[in-house]
Amino acid sequence: MTGIIIDSFNTESSFKRSSSEKDIKIEDFFRDFWSTVDEEEKKRKKLEQELLILEEGKKKQKLEQELLTLKKRELNRKCVSLATMVPFALLMAIELEKTCSDQVLLGLISGALGHIILPFTVLSLICTLYLIYNNRKIAEKERELENIEDGEKEKRDIPYTVDDYCNYADAALVTLVIVASIVSEALAQGIIEDVAFSISSIFYFVASATFCYCEYKKNKNSEVEKDQGFDEKSEKKTSNMSTAKLMLAGSSLLLVRRIMLISEVALSAVGPALGLVGIALLMVGSGLIIHSYIRKLENVEVSGKGVSTGAGIGNIREGQVFAR
Repeated sequence: MTGIIIDSFNTESSFKRSSSEKDIKIEDFFRDFWSTVDEEEKKRKKLEQELLILEEGKKKQKLEQELLTLKKRELNRKCVSLATMVPFALLMAIELEKTCSDQVLLGLISGALGHIILPFTVLSLICTLYLIYNNRKIAEKERELENIEDGEKEKRDIPYTVDDYCNYADAALVTLVIVASIVSEALAQGIIEDVAFSISSIFYFVASATFCYCEYKKNKNSEVEKDQGFDEKSEKKTSNMSTAKLMLAGSSLLLVRRIMLISEVALSAVGPALGLVGIALLMVGSGLIIHSYIRKLENVEVSGKGVSTGAGIGNIREGQVFAR
């Protein structure tokens, strides 16, 4: 009887021991299983993060390339806008030469140039409209680039700047000048064209003065930041103050010329001389803007921050301010 009890006890102990070992094995299995699952999950998340970073890098590189392409197109537009000034400069030079010479050929050339001014004004309008379109595209790409750098997924509206409104006003004024020129020729009413040119000249003078004032304030702020040690790159910043002064001087001369022509107090040589000097100053200023823009494209890495789009008030000085 005692042996039966002992065997029963041993059997029960053996069963409990095997059950305990089995439970331990199950626990070890699940522990290993979940640790493996956790490791796989971590690897998956890490891989997804790396793929996301790689995808964002490719997207950023693509945006930078598109942005560079848009800015190169803007450079081409600047060159075309500068070319639209050439006929007026030639016209003023020939008109000035006519005051000192009675050659019939000069009169013929002057008449021919007078007729091609209008088509070049239309070309200037096209350049201004493209400027408006291209600036919005550049702003969109720069905003997308900023969102990638800041990790933002939500798209925000791009606000309109003062420069945008100035470009719209420039396009409206050039359109007004074109319409006034056509109507004036059709109705033989020179007063219509004079009013349109006067409004245009006043607008460009105000725009140039504003551009000059903004550059003055920018230079002052840069000097203060440099003295206080806040801006270590102040010396490397490109100053457009000389360009702004040229633009202001050129637009001022064209405005004075327009006033003198309306009041009919100018001598025969004064009008062409003022027109020639004024347009020459504007062309030099526009050339400096183009040179500065090329240098920025070559030296500055294309990114969403700190890159000039070339769409300041100085640019609208490239529009036609051509007065007869």
